[in-house]
Amino acid sequence: MTAEQVGAMKWFFAFRQISPRPPGVWVAQGPYDSYEQAKAAREAAKAWDAEVSAPFKAHTKAEAQGKCNTDQIF
Repeated sequence: MTAEQVGAMKWFFAFRQISPRPPGVWVAQGPYDSYEQAKAAREAAKAWDAEVSAPFKAHTKAEAQGKCNTDQIF
């Protein structure tokens, strides 16, 4: 972790299509500066053919995607 990343946690949420079946992969959405921004974007991303995760923190988009890939978002 670089010096810039220390304390620079950002907010993300995960998104995936669930229709047509089988569901797609989780994709990290963000970064957002605050929980409120991530929550608002998450609400806007909700759809009948998609799932969204709860907002979560990560240092980088790559770290956030890694959490999505390893089911660490639940």
